[in-house]
Amino acid sequence: MTATAALAAGRRAAEGLMVDSCTITRPGAGDPVFNPATGGYTDPAPVEVYSGRCRVQVTASLDVRATGHGGQAVNLTRVTVTIPIDATDVLPEDVVAIDTAAHDTVLASRTMTVKGAEAKTHATARRLECELTS
Repeated sequence: MTATAALAAGRRAAEGLMVDSCTITRPGAGDPVFNPATGGYTDPAPVEVYSGRCRVQVTASLDVRATGHGGQAVNLTRVTVTIPIDATDVLPEDVVAIDTAAHDTVLASRTMTVKGAEAKTHATARRLECELTS
């Protein structure tokens, strides 16, 4: 078997494990727009960069940090979200929303922020290092 054939088989196997689904968005470009009806500003609509199958794995235990106004403590969890290798437009600070979770319904409706996207020569899938804040 050639390396190319083995890689193709590995990619098929990796996608077979992606039983959940997610949508990945990026904040919209441009300045917020004033809405006279509400008296507030509306951010530009986010741009969808990926929607489809994924696999979610918690990769590190909770890390409690003081953040935000008043030093409020939040739990930060490191999560790896795996998507097909052909999803190439994901960048740090994009937002991953888990749409469906086949085997753990607690995951559904969770959102997390991409901190890094793995790239390598023989990757079988695109692995996104994410941070879940609660």
